[in-house]
Amino acid sequence: MQLSTRESGIPMPAEGKLYTPSHALREAKRLGIGVEYSTLPADRNRAGRTRKGIWAEDLGGEAREQLRREASDLGAPITSLSSDWVWGFSEYHPTLDSWERGGEILKKDMDLTADLGASACLIHFARAQATWEQAKRYCAATADAAAKRGVVAAFEGSLWHLSGLGPIDELLRLVDELNHPGFKVYAHPVGPGRVCAVEIAKIGGHRLGCLHHTAYNPETDYPAFLAALTQVGYDGPFVFETNADELPRSVEKLRPLLEGAAG
Repeated sequence: MQLSTRESGIPMPAEGKLYTPSHALREAKRLGIGVEYSTLPADRNRAGRTRKGIWAEDLGGEAREQLRREASDLGAPITSLSSDWVWGFSEYHPTLDSWERGGEILKKDMDLTADLGASACLIHFARAQATWEQAKRYCAATADAAAKRGVVAAFEGSLWHLSGLGPIDELLRLVDELNHPGFKVYAHPVGPGRVCAVEIAKIGGHRLGCLHHTAYNPETDYPAFLAALTQVGYDGPFVFETNADELPRSVEKLRPLLEGAAG
């Protein structure tokens, strides 16, 4: 498994310098891990980009190729993307009744995922409420766009309940109903003891598209967690979603465990 981090784990550059996707890659290289970029539009009201994220409509083909090549040259892979724009979008579109624009952006995120050499893009509806048929329709359309480019649209399991459609069990049911190579679960197991291992076993390898984890927690049974991942056959990115202060310690603690599991 390739260790990686959400951009939340990348420290901001020195004062007076702008944050850029290249800065994220260099910091990931320093830690020996990969990067998961957030997809967020630039703040058009500010003179210069100071926050994290990339945006499909701002990155043309040449810029995408340059970023992909830079990641390759550094040895800091772009492992995955995350459609974080949905949080703001759902404030203005609180139900999926008016999600046509959102559906189109999700498809563009799938293209961007493929163009950057990543394997999966985290999707969700944030706090937007959905009917079962609406959720199924948008997930299927996004999955079609993902599969066409050889990537996976992975719905974050920890956010599914915000749609009003029930617990993660209902997301697993949707994955089974669609039975689509472009649609899986983005797991985010958290908890002490064997909680993480149990969730991975429940999702199963045929449904597991990508994996988040918070900062290293000494109360988590990591041998059981990693054994569950091995048992279901998962070998994709292991993406930390934590802050820049916690990330180095988390990488230091988990890397030998991952290497031991692989050995």
